[in-house]
Amino acid sequence: MRAAQWLFDSYANKSSLLAFVQAAVSLEILLGEHSMSDIVGVGALLSNRCAYLIGDSSQEREVIMRDFARIYDTRSKIVHRGKSRLSHADQDDLYRLRQLCERVILKEAKLVRADEEPSA
Repeated sequence: MRAAQWLFDSYANKSSLLAFVQAAVSLEILLGEHSMSDIVGVGALLSNRCAYLIGDSSQEREVIMRDFARIYDTRSKIVHRGKSRLSHADQDDLYRLRQLCERVILKEAKLVRADEEPSA
């Protein structure tokens, strides 16, 4: 629910920079785990989890991981270096980031529902 709220807030935000960070936080809530991120690195951990959760083929997983690396680099520039605005390519990545968030939320919701259904 928190991840969905962060994603919703990303859509509602007029500042594209803040919207980008909010969408990234949504994925961090869904896919992050502090103890593992210390070992592997947050970006690599989230990228792999995202790709293997929603990717339907090895080719799609590769595309997701490549996109995610680029997106997470932009997120880091915003948060750590104070990037002042999003380029057109960054705007495209914001749309891609939101798409990834939506797919992960839908997949997680399906998994929760499957766990709640009584087994026959």
